[in-house]
Amino acid sequence: KDTLAPLWLNIARAAALGFGVVVLGLAVAWLVTLVRTPKGRGRRATRRRQQRAAAREAEASRPRKRLLRLLVVDVHGVIVRPTRPLEGLLLPVILAENPDVDAELVRDRHRKLVLGRLTPEEFWSDLGLGPIGREVETRYLSSFKLVPGLHPFLDRVDGRSLPVAAVGNQPREWGMRLRRMAQLEDSVSSWLVSGDVGAALPERPLFEATRRVMSVDL
Repeated sequence: KDTLAPLWLNIARAAALGFGVVVLGLAVAWLVTLVRTPKGRGRRATRRRQQRAAAREAEASRPRKRLLRLLVVDVHGVIVRPTRPLEGLLLPVILAENPDVDAELVRDRHRKLVLGRLTPEEFWSDLGLGPIGREVETRYLSSFKLVPGLHPFLDRVDGRSLPVAAVGNQPREWGMRLRRMAQLEDSVSSWLVSGDVGAALPERPLFEATRRVMSVDL
């Protein structure tokens, strides 16, 4: 018994010492981790980081504003009226001069004209109006009406340094004459028509040609 008591006492002391060493080791490890952990790992810093991440995600998902670099307008309807000049203006003018002409022939030749496959002279000749074609053409172009408020609108657009490009289904010569008659040489930066590209609205080539001429992305 005298021998066993000191033995158990020594075992207890050793166990207590071992436990103390373990606790001390854990405390040291915790302190080392605390010292090595960057300040951003704190609760407040973590919350701020999460908030910033959420803000970045919300910003990324928000539709981005696009800078308007060019205003493209249709000649027929935005600049002049009528919107459908073939049926509303050209056919009546032609039939008044040549009542016997076939309306379908006029439509067919007009289609070729606006695609650049016929010249205005050939167009009038095919309709039996060759000798007076230029006179009829002038009367037709003079019959267009400017859309009310067009020039004040273009002045406001110009005040914002926004270029304006016009597109329309016309032969080149008619487009240029109409532009001059409407006094739009300065306020409209580009005037491209179907006769320039061989394609009519609403097909894409006319818009692509405008984009290239104006050096902008549409």
